[in-house]
Amino acid sequence: MSPRRREKIFSVGDINEVIDQIFHRRVGDPKIDGLLVFMDGVAHFINEAVVHGGAPEDSIKKFIKYNSPKLLKELNRAIVK
Repeated sequence: MSPRRREKIFSVGDINEVIDQIFHRRVGDPKIDGLLVFMDGVAHFINEAVVHGGAPEDSIKKFIKYNSPKLLKELNRAIVK
């Protein structure tokens, strides 16, 4: 007997919204902004590529597109200090 497939209760978008609520509200502390941006990206990657079976390449492209400017800004801020 094969195990029954469970219907997904939450969509990718539902979970991404929760991830954004968790990480985005905490951005603003220069000591941890870069870490939060990275953790946000990893959480979205896990949701989209691992949990929901999306293409990992798409998640990586989205991370680079939306987060690399923030990470470069944080890196620049850390170097210039």
